[in-house]
Amino acid sequence: MSAEALIRTKGIRCNVQRRTEAIDAAGSVTWTWGNHLAGVKIFLQPASGSEAIRYGAESNRKFVIGYARARLDIRPTDRLTGGQLATRVLDIQSVRRAGEFDRGPLAHLVLECEETS
Repeated sequence: MSAEALIRTKGIRCNVQRRTEAIDAAGSVTWTWGNHLAGVKIFLQPASGSEAIRYGAESNRKFVIGYARARLDIRPTDRLTGGQLATRVLDIQSVRRAGEFDRGPLAHLVLECEETS
């Protein structure tokens, strides 16, 4: 099954958020998140994860691979949230073009994401 077919038939709707930089009253940099794309269909597939307890602190890392249509403006600094993801937040770590010579009818984006809690 092609990535386009997976996105169309099994993809979930979520929002792509992009951060903007602002300066607070004390002069410190703060980041705010706003919807960049809403209701985008992305097929998500679990990739790997790890769980560790170090110095009494528990850490869970979950990685997810996402497939999206090539024409979307998605950057490695964006995140996925809302929609059918509910309260989950996936920080996009990298974005790669893949498919038929990266521009043909089968071209798509491969998103490597880490779930944050």
